[in-house]
Amino acid sequence: MKNSIKGALLSGLVFPGLGQIIQGRNKAGIIFISGSIIGLSGITYAVIHKAMLVMRQIKPLIAQGQSISTHELIRTAAHIPNGIIGNIAPFIFIGCWIISTIHALKFKDE
Repeated sequence: MKNSIKGALLSGLVFPGLGQIIQGRNKAGIIFISGSIIGLSGITYAVIHKAMLVMRQIKPLIAQGQSISTHELIRTAAHIPNGIIGNIAPFIFIGCWIISTIHALKFKDE
């Protein structure tokens, strides 16, 4: 299998930047892996932050013995803004994923 196809498969299906590492382009691989980790960290932070805000809002209701439906939880979460990290992080990760796959495909076998 050609190195460029193997690299694109690793970057596209496993994790952005792994294809560049396999191809011997360590600097590019580390940049893509770092960007992807930053994006995933931002997504994780945003999800946990939103979950904590939802819990804060429903905690008094639970303390009063009220039951809360899944629909109400989703509606509550939908009204909480994502913040700048929650809005940008997915684009960082998806951007690294797409660009690293294209980058690995364009690398010519030597």
